Amino acid sequence: RIAQIVERLEIGGLERMTVDLAMSYRAAGHVPLIYCVCADGPLGKAAREQGIEVRVFGKAPGFSAAAMMQIARALRADRVDVAHTHNAVIHHYGAVPASLNRVPVVNTQHGLGTATMHPRLMRNFRLSMPFTDAVVFVAKEPKRFVWDANGFRQDKGHVILNGIPLEKFTARPAAPGSRPNRM
Repeated sequence: RIAQIVERLEIGGLERMTVDLAMSYRAAGHVPLIYCVCADGPLGKAAREQGIEVRVFGKAPGFSAAAMMQIARALRADRVDVAHTHNAVIHHYGAVPASLNRVPVVNTQHGLGTATMHPRLMRNFRLSMPFTDAVVFVAKEPKRFVWDANGFRQDKGHVILNGIPLEKFTARPAAPGSRPNRM
């Protein structure tokens, strides 16, 4: 049972990747769950339509110990085996509750946006590292700017290059020049 933990499921690359990963987890024989710390979104509906369970915790702006406890209870009730958080902004909302349940934690850092972390966000991220088993970066540059430049433990930081499913693009190959310009 793998719980991915995100801020919300609005339209975006991180969110699309979360839903795609959940479907891949299921295809590999795992039970995927998606926890939205703050709110749902259009991709939450898409995930549910694919049979993926989505839980929304409704955390308001600002720090919330109550949300952490809700997530800790959900991880325990759902018997989660791995918690997979996305980005630094909500990582502590997964890492700390998972550690209370002795659940391994993997964090994915998406893109170069993580390179310009607000000092408070960087502090929270750094404080969450003892509860984090691995951090995956989707490209080499974010790892260099965030991980290497801030002296994090090298054995916890990894790069797995980001990719997308190609089937929907290869099913309809481009035919340049087959239609007139729309300009």
